[in-house]
Amino acid sequence: MLHTSGQATASVVAKDNIASVQFDINEEQGGQINQYIYILTLDPEQDTIDVSINGERTHFDSSIGF
Repeated sequence: MLHTSGQATASVVAKDNIASVQFDINEEQGGQINQYIYILTLDPEQDTIDVSINGERTHFDSSIGF
């Protein structure tokens, strides 16, 4: 789940054991907070998730596995 006052798009690229998730966010000043929900399904060989927002690496505040 991603919360932002801007509009978000996401892309995923898998290479070797890494799934790279890129979020591109256009921030809107004074805008209402939007909630985006994503489900990421990995192949068994992917054991690492690399996340970037607007090109800057970041981390998950929390994650849930089912």
